[in-house]
Amino acid sequence: MASTLPAHTSGPRFAVRLARVATLNGSASGTAPRLAGRLEATPTSLAGATDTAALNPPVRVRVAERGSHEDAPRQPAPADTDVALQLAAAAAGVLLPTPVRSRDGNIVESIGGHRWRAYRDLPAGPPLAAPVSAVVAGAAGDVLATLHGLALPVDRVSPWHARQLGPASWAGLAATATARQAPWAGQLAAAVPALEDLAATGRDVPVPDPVLTHNTFGPAQTRLAPDGRLVVVGWEHAGGQPPAWELANALLDWAVAPYGRVDAVGARTLIDGYRRRAGGVPTLRLADFRGAATGLVNYVSEQVEAALAAGTTEDRRYADRSVRHLLAHLPTRATLERLLDAVT
Repeated sequence: MASTLPAHTSGPRFAVRLARVATLNGSASGTAPRLAGRLEATPTSLAGATDTAALNPPVRVRVAERGSHEDAPRQPAPADTDVALQLAAAAAGVLLPTPVRSRDGNIVESIGGHRWRAYRDLPAGPPLAAPVSAVVAGAAGDVLATLHGLALPVDRVSPWHARQLGPASWAGLAATATARQAPWAGQLAAAVPALEDLAATGRDVPVPDPVLTHNTFGPAQTRLAPDGRLVVVGWEHAGGQPPAWELANALLDWAVAPYGRVDAVGARTLIDGYRRRAGGVPTLRLADFRGAATGLVNYVSEQVEAALAAGTTEDRRYADRSVRHLLAHLPTRATLERLLDAVT
């Protein structure tokens, strides 16, 4: 890719040992050798491997998505589809950990009650967070334009971004939280107008044609390689979005700092990076934040309902803290308008 970032992430302190077993749920003890025995042949004999660190090159394993594409609206495209996107993106110059198939040709293997994926080792730093430097924002725009330029077809917009999956009434959910004496019930009640406003974003505007894309392309899904290039991870949630929707979503993720401060310079450099790669930029309107706003309100409702259902004291403490933080950092229509002002 044309964009190269300052190489300020060199050295072992910044290296991510992707051979280390990482799990999103529970212990991964014993999984590495079992998964290693299922991976496709490489110069190192995988059948005798006792840890993924023994593989050449090393492999990272992680819990994959759960449930079926049809039964879970948040679920992205099937694994083979997102892998096709990853390979096409890599061929176009996007830096990413290469997916590894099992000896049976599978992207996902079920082991110990979890579904696992494996990726080739790719040293990189920790996840990024907004606000980022102008150079990084420009590189993000470059990556997004590259993905959209692939123009891979998809049959629908991801349901997570297309429709509200949460409560029929935010006021009703706030009343339930109050009745259950949730410590954040007052915050939720105060946020109802903002949530309803976000949910209405672009509701009456026709939906543009989607393309297959990353679908969660924010700073948390990127790292910096030792040479300063942007590494993109988190492809498991790939799905359909109109390019203008994902570009608007990227502005919200990359150019809004905590507590709603808009990074106008970051927003403009992200757009400039997109333009340099694509030769142009979709005309952005407030309605193009529909995917971002819909996904956000779906996430809020998911987190609120999880907090209300939490069983143990530890689970409740964690869930309550998460909901309080989320409600304290909600963007508003004014935030979206400031982003548009910065780039138009």
